Amino acid sequence: MLRKIFHFLLRQFRMLSFYSLSKSGYLVDKGWFRSFRSKNAIDQNGQPIPWMTYSFLDFLQPRIRDNMTIFEFGCGNSTLWWQSQVKSVYSCESDQEWYDHIKTKIGQHVQLMYRPTENSAFAESITECTRLFDIIVIDGADRVSCAKNALKNISTTGVVIWDNSDRSEYQQGYDLLTDHGFKRIDFHGLGPINVMSWSTSVFYRSNNCLSI
Repeated sequence: MLRKIFHFLLRQFRMLSFYSLSKSGYLVDKGWFRSFRSKNAIDQNGQPIPWMTYSFLDFLQPRIRDNMTIFEFGCGNSTLWWQSQVKSVYSCESDQEWYDHIKTKIGQHVQLMYRPTENSAFAESITECTRLFDIIVIDGADRVSCAKNALKNISTTGVVIWDNSDRSEYQQGYDLLTDHGFKRIDFHGLGPINVMSWSTSVFYRSNNCLSI
């Protein structure tokens, strides 16, 4: 009887569909409700994941290899996720407070650096590295300049992951990559925390490390 009354009240206040979604299904499996409540990019088990679209993460996960080397413009839960997936992670952050927070959580094979956005220090941070990268993630400040510098340190089979790629203010950066022979795949949809959809894109060339 109480169950019937509960469902009746949910229907009256047009909450039944929302309640059903919160109990089982895609959003529960992805951990969306947990991430929304905590305002943190986590999965259904509370583990950190990149704050990118779920459709992209589904695409990426089976293609990652443990011998890869990653560079991130902008650190966060993605850094903590990458460190459990690949050989080494280099990540640069422009916010001192956030850098200090993430630094307490990283492992030995993560190289985390702080560079402010002034004088292009953040965007040029990748050029301080003496190696080429399999994957370069653009998800921080000064993204068009980051894309320009990424071209200097990307391997011949490397790919660029660009989050929030639905934003028109980065068009110059998108055009730069395509002018250098990169093709583009967009992954639209929902992701952790947010209630609105957005896009994460992969820029790739032939014979790339993700076998696209």
